[in-house]
Amino acid sequence: MNGRMIEDGDTAGAAAVAVVNEAFVTRYSADQQVLGRTIFVQDGTASRPRRIIGTLRNVKHVSLSVDALPEVYVPYKERPYPNISMVIRCAFSNLDIITGVRRTLSQINPQVPLANVRPLADLVVTSTSSERFRAFLLSAFSLCALIMSSVGIYGTTSYVMSGRRSEIGIRMALGAERKAIVFWVLSWGARRIFLAVFAGLVLATIGERIARTLLFGTSFRDWAVYAEATFILIVIAFVACIVPAIRASKIDPAATLRTYYK
Repeated sequence: MNGRMIEDGDTAGAAAVAVVNEAFVTRYSADQQVLGRTIFVQDGTASRPRRIIGTLRNVKHVSLSVDALPEVYVPYKERPYPNISMVIRCAFSNLDIITGVRRTLSQINPQVPLANVRPLADLVVTSTSSERFRAFLLSAFSLCALIMSSVGIYGTTSYVMSGRRSEIGIRMALGAERKAIVFWVLSWGARRIFLAVFAGLVLATIGERIARTLLFGTSFRDWAVYAEATFILIVIAFVACIVPAIRASKIDPAATLRTYYK
């Protein structure tokens, strides 16, 4: 926060003040300096000039996926509302704080009801239920795609290497060692893996713009996520290529050549 908060002395008889949020500063101030400036706030049917005394961070009232709008806060004593919501921070359990709030409120005015009391964590969970469900679906589909791609890489590599058994047999007959065959198969797969990963990164940057509308907190330049995903995909792809590579290195060159020249 910059400046100061609204205090007890900011009443209807004192100078009119207001506190604004960061969204207000971003939209209406080119130099991002609003402290001490005067704004006109619609107060009923008249606009009353108010001096900005502080700025607050944005508060998302509707949903975490909805950006905060410009807001102006005025003293409650000037414009009291019949229904208000309070946020209380404490070091006690939820049951203890609820009991204490009810006791304090009954001492002030027994006629004022206290309703819909719940922890902030429950409110956050409720407000993000749809986003969490969409994230679960995307994660499930991604896991299925990862499994299918691993099986596809394994099947494709095995099929291609089985069609090149004669070439592998000739290489081994000419003196190629088993580890050289394994490296050759892995390098064959690596070229295609890195090409696929590059294409996937291009598609991911395009798809991220769509995911940003479904999930809050996603960033277009979250390179750490891209790096982790790329590393995981490369490792899984190489693991899928290892088995065909080992099988290719165990080919009997004599039996392969006899079959080839039969």
